[in-house]
Amino acid sequence: MIIEQKIHMGSGAWNLERANEYRTYLNIPGEHVFELTGYTRNTQNSRDDDGFEFVEKSSSREVLTRYEAWRRMSVRPLHGTDHGFKKYSFSGNFLKEGTIA
Repeated sequence: MIIEQKIHMGSGAWNLERANEYRTYLNIPGEHVFELTGYTRNTQNSRDDDGFEFVEKSSSREVLTRYEAWRRMSVRPLHGTDHGFKKYSFSGNFLKEGTIA
């Protein structure tokens, strides 16, 4: 299994454990490279939101798909968490959207 991380400002929430969670949720094969390509964080207005961008590459490093994932939470009052993803083809065509448990 290969997980690569590019350095992104504030990407401390990205670690091997989190990467493995996303690999499982998104059903990324173990032989594929799973790379974090973007990270955003918003903690304003009683929110705690994280946004992630990934690419999935074949074992030969060919980009196969792109993903956007998010984890959004209202802090005050606590209203639960919205955790999901969108999947796109390499050319940017929308393929799938889902919820992450």
